Amino acid sequence: MPKERGLGRGLESLIPSHVRPDAEPPQPAVATAPVSPAETRKAAIDKIIPSRFQPRTQFKDDNIAELAESIKAQGIIQPIIVTLHDGQFELIAGERRLRAAKLAGLKEVPIVVRDVTDQEQFVIALIENIQREDLNAIEEAKAYKRLMEEFSLTQEDLARMIGKGRVVIANTLRLLNLPQNIQDAVIEGTISAGHARNLVSIGDLQVQGEVAEKVLTEKLTVRDVEKIVSDWKGALDSGQVSVALRKDPEVRQLEDDLQRTLGTRVEITSRGKGAEIKGQLKISYFSLNDLERLVEILNRK
Repeated sequence: MPKERGLGRGLESLIPSHVRPDAEPPQPAVATAPVSPAETRKAAIDKIIPSRFQPRTQFKDDNIAELAESIKAQGIIQPIIVTLHDGQFELIAGERRLRAAKLAGLKEVPIVVRDVTDQEQFVIALIENIQREDLNAIEEAKAYKRLMEEFSLTQEDLARMIGKGRVVIANTLRLLNLPQNIQDAVIEGTISAGHARNLVSIGDLQVQGEVAEKVLTEKLTVRDVEKIVSDWKGALDSGQVSVALRKDPEVRQLEDDLQRTLGTRVEITSRGKGAEIKGQLKISYFSLNDLERLVEILNRK
């Protein structure tokens, strides 16, 4: 059984020059055999299957349509990178070009076939998207997590592979600790990655949800959120917590349980005692998709 190649100089030779990181390529613990250059050839579009390791899930139709018009006029200048998998051409890099080529009505596209391992294929796809800033922060975090889990990598390993600092990797992964509704808002672009990195520093779901809602309704800047987080941490350290945090412990527990179940901010207000108790249950949503998701969850209950 052939020994799996390491990454490093060999990976550099697999990635087209327009998507290579500017930093020096990482040096692997195991020496890598160089890959000889491959020739460009033509392949039928319907013979190319999607990548199993594509980290990007959001593609803007307007951008694809614009690229399709360019392809109609100029053709595809940069070949699509593929590998052979189960007798088929599997995409490594160039999904936007492939989608645009289909929209432009092309029947075949230029390709370069590379002999790569699954790990190399995943890293190439990730690097291409990072270098072009095509990924939103949540897609990037999920790609890091999957790459680490599937190939038993540490944060240090991943940092060396993609040319980023370990702290950057760690801070990006922390975004996956945010409730689903806030993650969705980051994916949709209504909450920026900068806002999200500050929100994840808040260790209380209720306060986290309140600040996220303020970002949307009051158009807070990242610096505004930094100040709120700093003030909240200061108040927490001094024992001067907000009224919301001084609620009855059982009510707070119910709110936390519902927030984890629904993946969004939940607020319970009540008055009266015993059989006379009454109040309101407020469930927040941050987009139309988020509302539809919550309705689906509630209908299942």
